Amino acid sequence: METSEKIIISSESDFISFVSNMLSVENIESDEFVFPDIEFIGWPTLNIVVQGEPQRYKSSLTASMLFGMADLTEEIYRAFAVFRYSTSNLTNLTESDKKALDIVYYVTEGSSRARGQADRIINGAIRFLNNAVKKMNGIQALGMVVALTTCASTVGWHWLSEYYETQRHDNTTKVDLVNAATQSVVNGQKVIVDALIHGQTKESKEILLRGEEGKARLVKKLSADDSVQQVELGSHIINRAELNAMNIRQRIDRVRDDKTAAFFINGLNWSGAANQDLSVSVINSSTGETLTLKTTEATILPNELLALSSSLTTRDEVKIRYLEVKENGKITVSQFTSIELSN
Repeated sequence: METSEKIIISSESDFISFVSNMLSVENIESDEFVFPDIEFIGWPTLNIVVQGEPQRYKSSLTASMLFGMADLTEEIYRAFAVFRYSTSNLTNLTESDKKALDIVYYVTEGSSRARGQADRIINGAIRFLNNAVKKMNGIQALGMVVALTTCASTVGWHWLSEYYETQRHDNTTKVDLVNAATQSVVNGQKVIVDALIHGQTKESKEILLRGEEGKARLVKKLSADDSVQQVELGSHIINRAELNAMNIRQRIDRVRDDKTAAFFINGLNWSGAANQDLSVSVINSSTGETLTLKTTEATILPNELLALSSSLTTRDEVKIRYLEVKENGKITVSQFTSIELSN
């Protein structure tokens, strides 16, 4: 996209048009691609509406809503850190970063409607985008911008719904996935899904997951309040029945822990109807503990799969990031996240 003029994005239609134009640029998959000068103004937004007991949810924010919004904000901060530093560790954020991360929520009079703007966060991240492009190509950089835009707002849940649907069809090529998406989404949504699929990196995947986790944590906090009847995140509506189901699941003592350790690869086992599910048998090189990490063909990157296969052959250790979930003290999930590849 050869232009010296700054591109202003102030609405969803502006954003879709920008992404569509970017996808048509011939050299976008080149490592030499220079990302255009863009600025988000007044968009995207975080719109949170809570309907409940009139005396409590009217021109006010209850404790559950405040704590939930704090959880959401923390996950957005972590997504920003992934964008900037390829790690969700908040200690990497500088004072300049923290200024860009200031989200101001406005409460609409007469309701519990909180509205925040995420434009400063995205603008703060894309200032460093061409430095990031040195480590990835243009389509991957675009995927990062799309991921952060949806993560830091409530505008893109329908995009993400379609994106995650494509990820379940592990034996289908990316081209087929994008073509299939046209059957159930409008062209604007297809453009976003296209960018997310073709620009997918381990960082963009984690950014999306951080956004999903933040919104889930917000809704979980609100679900604990029996007086809440409905929650709206943008155009996504969650009714009381769904909140009740979520609240029941919360009663399990569940602990999530992101871990990193060095492992020897002991085996790779494909399963599923189309051999799309991968179980990675590993041995912790420090403790000798054996573990099975789960992933899928759609979520593991080609260079990560190559690194695992190589380690299995050479018996060299490999550093792996993974998510461990314990329920009532028992490990129920060991989910492969990514490989810490050496530069």
